[in-house]
Amino acid sequence: MVEVSESVGIRRKRASYEEELGEQVKLLQAELKIELRRSLEHQLAEEKTMRKLAEEERDSMGRDLMKTMDDLESLKAINQDNTLQVEKA
Repeated sequence: MVEVSESVGIRRKRASYEEELGEQVKLLQAELKIELRRSLEHQLAEEKTMRKLAEEERDSMGRDLMKTMDDLESLKAINQDNTLQVEKA
């Protein structure tokens, strides 16, 4: 009888431990999901920042190119005027 009672007690403890471990696994999974979400949000924020910087750089280079082209056209006009003056002289 004592053996049966000990066996039942051991089974109950085992079931209790298994239940406790199951709860701990659920908590750890929930914490992992939260940490993963935070990590992904952080990565997304970094990518957005990098994309914005790249777009700003691209826009700046486009503006510089436009200015350079305008300057070149101005120099061409000045050069053409100078050529005409030299031809007249």
